[in-house]
Amino acid sequence: MKNRFHCCLAIVCVSALSIAHADETQSIRPGIDTLPPQLTQSVTGCGVRTVEITETRNFPDPPAQQPGERDQIDRGIAGIRFATAPSPLNARLVLVTDTEFPQDPAYTRFTVRVGAIDRSREARAVLEVRDFGSNVRTQEIVIPPSTPTMSTQLLSVGMIPVGNVETKPVTVTNLTGTPTMITGVRLARATAFSILDGDTPPNIPLNVGESHTVLVRYTPTLASEGGDIDTVIVETDCGRSTTALNGVGGVMRIIVEDWNAGQRDRDDRICKTGGLFVENTGNSDLVITSIDLTSADFTLTPTSVPVTVAPNARISLGDVCFEARAVGVATADVVVASNANDGDNRGALSGEVATTSVDDEADMSGVDVRRDSDGETFVFENPTDNTLRITISDVVGRTIATHSLPPSSLRVSSRSWPTGTILITIDGGRSPRTLTTTVSR
Repeated sequence: MKNRFHCCLAIVCVSALSIAHADETQSIRPGIDTLPPQLTQSVTGCGVRTVEITETRNFPDPPAQQPGERDQIDRGIAGIRFATAPSPLNARLVLVTDTEFPQDPAYTRFTVRVGAIDRSREARAVLEVRDFGSNVRTQEIVIPPSTPTMSTQLLSVGMIPVGNVETKPVTVTNLTGTPTMITGVRLARATAFSILDGDTPPNIPLNVGESHTVLVRYTPTLASEGGDIDTVIVETDCGRSTTALNGVGGVMRIIVEDWNAGQRDRDDRICKTGGLFVENTGNSDLVITSIDLTSADFTLTPTSVPVTVAPNARISLGDVCFEARAVGVATADVVVASNANDGDNRGALSGEVATTSVDDEADMSGVDVRRDSDGETFVFENPTDNTLRITISDVVGRTIATHSLPPSSLRVSSRSWPTGTILITIDGGRSPRTLTTTVSR
């Protein structure tokens, strides 16, 4: 029994050793690989380089059926990438043959493409290729611009007042190393921006190092207050080059405040608290050069000019007051001269001198006025010791009749008066008082 146990143990040990030896034999590959992959690049299109990678250097070649310990045998391509130092610039890598790198069988030939992301700029990268023998080959790939180079990537014309225009040049230069042909020059939108000179047709040939100038004009409108954008596009057989454009329309929008003084007594003076304001709701400075008011009923003490009102700000134009001399509604305009290109430069002023109806039998300067029972006669009773003057007029100020009111009473017939609203003014040396009545037949 004891001998049988030892026999079984020996068989297990031998089997284990055989398996271990078999695994070790399988993992060992004959020969050595000390040579890195070989790279050959060629120009295969606008802004593109094709790189052929080979891993085929065997000594002897072909390898012996039973390679020697020191025979050179390429193991195959294990990986391809851009080196991280220095970082790639404007370049992209495309794997053509495959997207993976198997080891058995491994690729001994592989094709990749390196292309410029923006063909109008130089592309530069270091291509790094590793084989399964841990050998690494690096090669710098430099691709010059394949489309003309623009003088700037962004042309900003700034803020241009609406009503003005601005012209700026954009220069296109051929730095590709070979002659090129410009087949198109245009704008993407062509709204506020336009091409003044340098567009196509006809086609424009450019030899190496030559330049072509495109004149771009900006004509802002009120809609340009929020800004305008566009793009200059230059087309060639190898693609397009672009320059972004932006600009803002300068808007000076004036808003002059209106003021209603309300209903006042005759010769009663009232002034607006804080003065009359002007506001700039645009995006550019508003410069006020004059402030004018022509009125017998309103007065304005203007601020000194010129004066600047910043965007979204307001200032007082000065103190404005109302003191009417005549009965009825008084109106006037404050007119502001400035560099405004939008808005309203007039401020409307209004006020009214209050009147009292005869039919309310109001006491005006102590005089009692009433309509007699016949409906056509007005009775004036003057309790004072002075002779008063009565003026009958229509609403536009035309005199219909005048009367003297002695210190007693006076009866006045309205038969000769026109129909409609009639103003009766009583003036006795003190502040005149005006009443209204209506004549109808």
